[in-house]
Amino acid sequence: MLLSTITAEIFTSMDQLQRLSTVEKNLHETLDLYIMQERKRLEDLKGIYAAKKEELKKRERDDEVYHPLDVFRVINRVSSEWSTVEKLVRFNPHKSEFIQEIRNYHASFPSDADFDGTRAAMLRLQKVYNISSQSISSGVIPGQRNAHARLSGIDSYQIGRKAYEDGNIIQAKAWMENTLRMMGTSESLQNLTGHVVVSRNDVLNHLAFLEYKIGDLARSLRFYREMLVNDPNDTELQSNIRKLKHLIAKQPHLNVTSPPNTANRIEDDGDDELSREEMAEYTRLCRPNSQTRLPSSNKQLTCSYLNKHPGLKLKPVAMEIVSVNPQITLFHNVLSEMEIEQMLELARPRLRRARVNNLETGEIEDVDYRISQIAWLSDSDGDIVRRINRRVGFITGLNTNTGECLQVNNYGVGGHYEPHFDHSLDMENSPIASLGQGNRIATFMFYLSEVEAGGSTVFIKTGVKTNPFKGGAVFWYNLKKSGEGDWDSLHAGCPVLIGNKWVANKWLHEHGNEFTRQCGLTEDED
Repeated sequence: MLLSTITAEIFTSMDQLQRLSTVEKNLHETLDLYIMQERKRLEDLKGIYAAKKEELKKRERDDEVYHPLDVFRVINRVSSEWSTVEKLVRFNPHKSEFIQEIRNYHASFPSDADFDGTRAAMLRLQKVYNISSQSISSGVIPGQRNAHARLSGIDSYQIGRKAYEDGNIIQAKAWMENTLRMMGTSESLQNLTGHVVVSRNDVLNHLAFLEYKIGDLARSLRFYREMLVNDPNDTELQSNIRKLKHLIAKQPHLNVTSPPNTANRIEDDGDDELSREEMAEYTRLCRPNSQTRLPSSNKQLTCSYLNKHPGLKLKPVAMEIVSVNPQITLFHNVLSEMEIEQMLELARPRLRRARVNNLETGEIEDVDYRISQIAWLSDSDGDIVRRINRRVGFITGLNTNTGECLQVNNYGVGGHYEPHFDHSLDMENSPIASLGQGNRIATFMFYLSEVEAGGSTVFIKTGVKTNPFKGGAVFWYNLKKSGEGDWDSLHAGCPVLIGNKWVANKWLHEHGNEFTRQCGLTEDED
């Protein structure tokens, strides 16, 4: 049954989101059936009403009832037929069936976390790919096909509100301005039932405070004055206007009241973990048509067929070296369509949200900088997994027996993994240490799908960018030959703009590879 295949945190997996689309279609069909049954019920009521109206017309000149047949009809109508009417109105069996159908789907409904995660995804895509709020609202992504859907003014406000809550001043301002533009001259935004969700003053209040935080006091004052026109008796507005006038005249430090429940929460955009330069390079590389820093004159960057291992003699693998320090290699057509489908069939029922290790606490936790769902596949899960693991060994020459299980990833809406290292930076507090096989010496990542836009793998220090290509793979070393972590292996998965991204990771470990990849002559040798 479809309901059992949808897990929590739907926004973290595009595959789950596709199934949610089917749920919505089923609900629409259920509602359509209910409406048809309701129409039939109302038609029955209208039929009874018409018949009774006709009978009343026949005796409208004589309200007194003397004839025994008239007496019989009156008694029958009042005691029986009007009871039937009451039952038609009060007792509605298909209503109960409809409600039960809706309840059956409750487990598949998006949660508040899904709504929050989807809003965050819109902001992430906007920021990384430099798309205006107006373009997103219109379903237009420059250089890509347009979306079927369009955002409403309420949608725009809710995204802006998320940016505001997260302290993203510039984005919050852009979305609130977009909401105001979409409102036109309307005083409010209403939902399907006519209920006011957002008032004009709600939007103006956010804009006024955001402009104040940015430092544009004149624009802030203008928004507050417009609010006062709509609500001239608001004493808090009057106070804010007085403060702003004083600020503009004298420029002392005064606070302006923020919109409810968010006072003192607006901060400058920033990132505590990565340098601004690294985040800027990450964003640059993710954007379409970004120029990488590959030195075309480097003769070590070659394309060839790999067939040294006996397992590759009959079917050599096309390989492309795209970086030397660190070594990053692309392999083409290493998986067939059938193999990919078999892997996905095994992975889908096991998908759960990807979590990461907190270096400070040692706890495994959800994080916003990694949005995907994962499933682990071991050799015991089938011949397909064993065959793929052997193939990794054939291609890399490394021992895969001490490696981790195959990790299948499906990315969600705007799914990404910000710049990170695959190897542990602190083995004493890392779950990797509990495996007893040393650190992650290398990563072999399979691409299990094409992606229409976004979703590239980028290496921040080298400027290398690889776009997902179904059946292909990318391989790199995380450690130098000395066993020290290679800081140049810093990489990221760019947000998926359009499409459904699937990858599978095979992490290989130090133990069992001591003589396969021996120490170099210097500590820094790759």
